[in-house]
Amino acid sequence: MRVHIPAAGLFTYPDVVITCGAPKLLDGHRDTLLNPNLIVEVLSHSTEAYDRGRKFDHYRSLESLREYLMISSERISVDLFTRQPDGKWLLTLEYCIV
Repeated sequence: MRVHIPAAGLFTYPDVVITCGAPKLLDGHRDTLLNPNLIVEVLSHSTEAYDRGRKFDHYRSLESLREYLMISSERISVDLFTRQPDGKWLLTLEYCIV
């Protein structure tokens, strides 16, 4: 399902998107979500810089977004950003050395 980011005028296609409660949709086609609570991106070599940088900048403008999870496809690693009550983002890193 695609996600609309009104502040940027963009539409994105996250790898996984979750909303709690009733979804708010852009139109009657039921393919564009306006209120994601969790967005998950699987990082690849070609998309990692954009997913960590500019794309996350856009996602942060979504009031409903509470968590942003990035999963590495090149190592056993995940980064979870969680929006705090004061609006700041807390980063939790999980990394496994094999």
